Amino acid sequence: MPFDTSLYEEEDLKYCKVRPVNFGTQHRHLMSNMISVVSKGYVAIDPRFQELIQQLRIAKMDDNLALIKKVHSLDLVDSFRLNLCGGVCMNSNKKRKI
Repeated sequence: MPFDTSLYEEEDLKYCKVRPVNFGTQHRHLMSNMISVVSKGYVAIDPRFQELIQQLRIAKMDDNLALIKKVHSLDLVDSFRLNLCGGVCMNSNKKRKI
């Protein structure tokens, strides 16, 4: 079913953007970015998100920083990596693209 734009004002649609991310070519950047941001304490995960915390604890990587998905689904880890993609980190008047 196509997206019905008649339900929204034109002004609202300018904020509706989708950016495709290729996990095949971007997985190293996504993973190293996530590890960096979390280890530096830029992101805190609320204890209510136990499922995400559990997936982050059991996630294993190979030498190419690719997630090894053997038994468990790591969809929340993938979503977390995508959420951090393309953001801007501000730390004491310094902006850094993450």
